[in-house]
Amino acid sequence: MTSLRSSLSLTLAVALLAAVPAPAPAALKPKMGLYDCYSFDPNMFGGLVYQNSIRLKGGGVYQHGWRGQKGRLKSQTNGTWRQKGAKITFQTGVMRKTYVKVVKRKNRKEPVLALFAQGETSSGIDCYFNKDYR
Repeated sequence: MTSLRSSLSLTLAVALLAAVPAPAPAALKPKMGLYDCYSFDPNMFGGLVYQNSIRLKGGGVYQHGWRGQKGRLKSQTNGTWRQKGAKITFQTGVMRKTYVKVVKRKNRKEPVLALFAQGETSSGIDCYFNKDYR
């Protein structure tokens, strides 16, 4: 009888644990610093085509432009951004009609910013953290 109660108790405990939802994974947080953005073109040697760069700064500020020497941005413009979950929305500046989703890609240690246009349309552009120029 004791062994039957033990089995029932154990079965009940396992069933209760299975019914408890697992905590949601924390949203990926991008690192502050320079991200180089590339599109993929199978007709180009290597497949990746540089598009532009974005520098995320603290306080919800970003810079957009083309990477020059020593990580400085050419034709730089500024704007503001905010993050909610895995989505970064650009509030002002040249990127204001777009947003990025912070995603994890295979073979990448750092999170990647996947660029989207308004209306959930993927642009096919990914932005990769540039650890050489913060």
